[in-house]
Amino acid sequence: MRQGDLQKSIPIKLKAWLAPNTFFIILHDQDSHDCKQLKQQLKRLCDQNNKHEPLIRIVCKELEAWYFGDLDAVEKVFPSFKAHKYKNKRKFKNPDTINKPGDELKWIVRGFSKSIAAREIPKHMSIEKNTSTSFNHLISGLLNLVKEQLSAY
Repeated sequence: MRQGDLQKSIPIKLKAWLAPNTFFIILHDQDSHDCKQLKQQLKRLCDQNNKHEPLIRIVCKELEAWYFGDLDAVEKVFPSFKAHKYKNKRKFKNPDTINKPGDELKWIVRGFSKSIAAREIPKHMSIEKNTSTSFNHLISGLLNLVKEQLSAY
């Protein structure tokens, strides 16, 4: 596997960052990779520098799957989209298994744009109600990180 720009930059950024009490979170799309192998590969890149131990989360399969975990948020940004028509469809029950969710959104959401979606949908997403497993793993990792920091003080 060829290393992408993100992977190439990880050891460099971790080594160069000197600010104390800094925490790194690495989000990487699964795409066609094996989740466990990809996470281990990212961990090895991080281990080249012992100053920081980042929170590593794999987005299954692509970040856009998280939007399927909260279709109401999609409807708030793209009002012509009617979330209730899709919520109970078997295809969308487990957002992390949707193949090419970005393409799927383009197909079912009139006027869908990845850049608008990335900027606007997260503002409306419910942390408590999102049905994406990989999204929920990120949230639990962030909550644990915050709890650790609070208990240190």
